[in-house]
Amino acid sequence: MNARENNRASIDTQPYELVDLAAIIRSHRWTICEAYFYGGYQAALEAVAHASIDLCGWVRSRSLTAPAAFDPLQEVSENLGLVRHFGQDAVQSAIVAGVKLWSAP
Repeated sequence: MNARENNRASIDTQPYELVDLAAIIRSHRWTICEAYFYGGYQAALEAVAHASIDLCGWVRSRSLTAPAAFDPLQEVSENLGLVRHFGQDAVQSAIVAGVKLWSAP
């Protein structure tokens, strides 16, 4: 068996874990809502940025598309009044926090 075949065999036998991405997104939405409930607008906006950082890793690994990751963050921000309180630019800055962090050298 040559090196390429050996590498292929080891890839095929590696254990893998199925991840429920919808559950991850729901969990982030819930965390943002809890942050709003316990800490107000600022805490919720910080939770949006945190969710963005985590979800961007899934987008970069191509396990999740960008709209599927970031549209729910926009939606929950609108529902909680973050867009009305801070403005769309501030909310968008929080949503792209993950993209900025993951693309940094």
